[in-house]
Amino acid sequence: MSKTSIEWSPGARLNRCRASGATMGTRYGAQFYAPPTADARAIAAALDAAVRAVDAQMSNWKADSDLSRLNRATPGSWTPICANLAAVLVRAREIGRETDNAFNIGVGTLVDRWGFGPGAAANRQADNERAANRQAAGRHTVARRTVARHMVARHTVDRHTADRQTADRQTKDGRTPDRQPARPAGPANGLSGAIDARRRASILRGPVPSPCRPIDELLEVDVARGRVRRLADVAFDLCGIAKGFGVDELARVLDRHGIGAWLVGIDGELRARGCKPDGSPWAIALEAPDYGRRGAMGAIDLVDAAVATSGDYRHWADFGGERLSHTMDPRAGAPLRGDIASVTVVAPTCTDADAYATALMVLGAQAGCAHAERHGLDALFVVRDGDALRTIGCGAFADAGPAG
Repeated sequence: MSKTSIEWSPGARLNRCRASGATMGTRYGAQFYAPPTADARAIAAALDAAVRAVDAQMSNWKADSDLSRLNRATPGSWTPICANLAAVLVRAREIGRETDNAFNIGVGTLVDRWGFGPGAAANRQADNERAANRQAAGRHTVARRTVARHMVARHTVDRHTADRQTADRQTKDGRTPDRQPARPAGPANGLSGAIDARRRASILRGPVPSPCRPIDELLEVDVARGRVRRLADVAFDLCGIAKGFGVDELARVLDRHGIGAWLVGIDGELRARGCKPDGSPWAIALEAPDYGRRGAMGAIDLVDAAVATSGDYRHWADFGGERLSHTMDPRAGAPLRGDIASVTVVAPTCTDADAYATALMVLGAQAGCAHAERHGLDALFVVRDGDALRTIGCGAFADAGPAG
């Protein structure tokens, strides 16, 4: 169970409250203004319960989640699911169709194959355990050799005492007693060393690209009966939409409690309602796409909308000297390659902002901007141009200045 913190500052008519906690491998947060009669602790508990439920339903890092259960089900067989998961699967399928497969939740197998998913993490853990066992075996061998050297030393002393004259004569002649040459140690990890080497070579080269089939060929959802089935032996990954849905769940909690001014978020996915009591909007910093450090490249005002950013700079891996993002291109069946550093999308819901940020990054600046304009989305593309960054915006971002 995650630990939730809450604080509030009494005001003349509204109390400013903050709640936060752990979820989905990161943190969620909520700022809201509530009347003095509101039970801030009950609201905070409801917020925490909402995100924990989403994590239990949609995490592919939890073996007992609803999504993991679906991924283990026999292809073609129906699996009962909750309403939340059904809604996310349906919306993911719609956006997948609309973006011509640029967004596809059927990339779970690819994510694992390229070393970014829970299966790859399990392999790394197994590798670490094997390495730890080899180190322990090495320490045991060293201990045995230390005991053996001690025994040899004692034996040498006894021999020296029993045959001092012979030993003295050998020393005077400049010779030392014959010793059995040390046997070179064999491979520390035996066959597993060859397996590890092959895995390392595979990672350097990268797996063979395998394009994803369209989502309609992978998934069937029966909303009326609350069930779903896989149409092929693939794993679904909701990392491109689940956090956004979690933010929307936080928003629904505050709406149900009659809170009219709030800002909620999970990591960098945010949604706002109304303005602060002084009439000012919620100011949101846009993260600069810098490797290894966090900083802002600008800010926007957010009112009754959601914002999400997808980028190549947070989670990446080195493949033979090439830095590749964790974002998969379903059409290529491999990590996304290109000059897009990040895409920020403003949309009515965070579910949509999250999914579209991923889809537009895959589409690229030109096709992505055209798609955003057709669907009424505000989008900001940050493009790498050598060592410099430049921006391309559409909608409310059309007049965006240079990046940085």
